[in-house]
Amino acid sequence: MALASPTHYKYSQLVNEIESGQIKIPQFQRDFVWDVKASAKLLDSIFKNYPIGTDLPLINRTVY
Repeated sequence: MALASPTHYKYSQLVNEIESGQIKIPQFQRDFVWDVKASAKLLDSIFKNYPIGTDLPLINRTVY
């Protein structure tokens, strides 16, 4: 079993992989609860290269 390793994504690459289906939000993910202001603050932090914590993406390697 392979161990997880950190991966660094550019924001545009992350969005592209979500849109193409390579990265998906798993069914066990909670409902979206952030308001527009909180979402904008997160994006602002990402664009400024501030640390934002960790997310654990589930990467879909199956091509449909």
